[in-house]
Amino acid sequence: MQKQITIEELNKQPIEGDFVTIDNDSLLKTKYYNLPIFKIKKIDNLNREITVESNIGNETILNIKNILPIEMDSNLAKKIELDYVIMASITFDPTSEIPTIVNKQEYFKDTLNNITFTGSIEPIDISKCKYVHEVQEVLRNRPELYYKLKYMF
Repeated sequence: MQKQITIEELNKQPIEGDFVTIDNDSLLKTKYYNLPIFKIKKIDNLNREITVESNIGNETILNIKNILPIEMDSNLAKKIELDYVIMASITFDPTSEIPTIVNKQEYFKDTLNNITFTGSIEPIDISKCKYVHEVQEVLRNRPELYYKLKYMF
């Protein structure tokens, strides 16, 4: 079995708001629903602690060595989707219902691979990303797109 790498061993560490998972010992002490995907709420480097929030809103303070990155293409990563703005339809009749388009619930990588960028908008390159939090950083560096990741329940 391959050793799990902790976030403190990474070159590019996650920041507040990024998705991570936690080691098996910590899972036993933490309340969550369905899959162990957590959002970093607070990082205390001085005490080497990270506060994570589960998908049911439960916050837990853990040692940094218990926090693990989520690998791309893992079962956990495939439960994270791209949250993005879809252009609204325009209607000229104020009594008409405005048609809405709902984001499909699918793995964010599949969605990103299927988006067509036009004009001067550069495509998003996540080919060098090994972990989900690295994709989150790429998206943060492209604020004009209003893309972010969210966890699918």
